[in-house]
Amino acid sequence: MDTAQAVVWGHGKWEMISYQHPKPDNRIRVAVAKTSIAHSETQMLRGERTMEEGRIVGHEATGWIDWIPPALQAQAQAQQLQVGDRVVFFPFVPCMQCPACLRHAVEEC
Repeated sequence: MDTAQAVVWGHGKWEMISYQHPKPDNRIRVAVAKTSIAHSETQMLRGERTMEEGRIVGHEATGWIDWIPPALQAQAQAQQLQVGDRVVFFPFVPCMQCPACLRHAVEEC
């Protein structure tokens, strides 16, 4: 599947990068239709907050399931998920152990 992501390289510097997204063996793949850039991310773009170079921005996405690997078929079926289902998701799970998480800045995890 062809996909693209917005990558921030520093204050006011960003680009869209396209790449081929493979079918994962251990995760459901979602074809993203739309995503949002949060207020905290716009602050980073304006240089009002620090961020690491190469950060991928955008989360809280919508789309549809386009691949369920064989290893997850039974689990997906138990959750009543199938290819083509529309979904809304937040693809971020903070570790809650790194310095950023410990200072309650989970968006920097």
